[in-house]
Amino acid sequence: MLTLLLFKGLMGTGKSTLSQTVGKKMNWPVLNIDDLADVFVSRQLPDRQAACYDILFSVGESFLKQGFSVILESSLKGKEGFERGKQLARTMNAELKVIECFCSNETLWRERLETRPYRPNQLVRNWESFLEYREKALPDFAYKIDCPVLTVDTARDLETITSEVVTWLKEVN
Repeated sequence: MLTLLLFKGLMGTGKSTLSQTVGKKMNWPVLNIDDLADVFVSRQLPDRQAACYDILFSVGESFLKQGFSVILESSLKGKEGFERGKQLARTMNAELKVIECFCSNETLWRERLETRPYRPNQLVRNWESFLEYREKALPDFAYKIDCPVLTVDTARDLETITSEVVTWLKEVN
């Protein structure tokens, strides 16, 4: 059976790094919403968040139709993205799974945020502005996930986490 794997978590928690690593291990394509958002920002296109999710799920559907399991990586801030993933998985008869990332080491988290490569769509570029964002955004992440979910602390070793995720993906139905 095909799998639709969604990543969830605040910026800087390691979603992109982990999703790319898992994608390589599983031979699954990875679609990152930031890649789409960068195009919208560079072309000064309005309403980028809704359009980026539209494109993300549309391309994800195309991969599933071609017989590929796929990883869609975004923050999943707000339940709408998750609900859309549920609908897509149902429509395509795919297993929906979620990896929720957090970083327990705030020093490491801060370093990640402040040293990551520049992307045009990233409006939060320092720890102080991130803390303000996080305080406002946390309620948008507090929704029930009613499918298999694995919560991972990305402060740990990437190889160890990747191995745990790959094992979980193969075992959980």
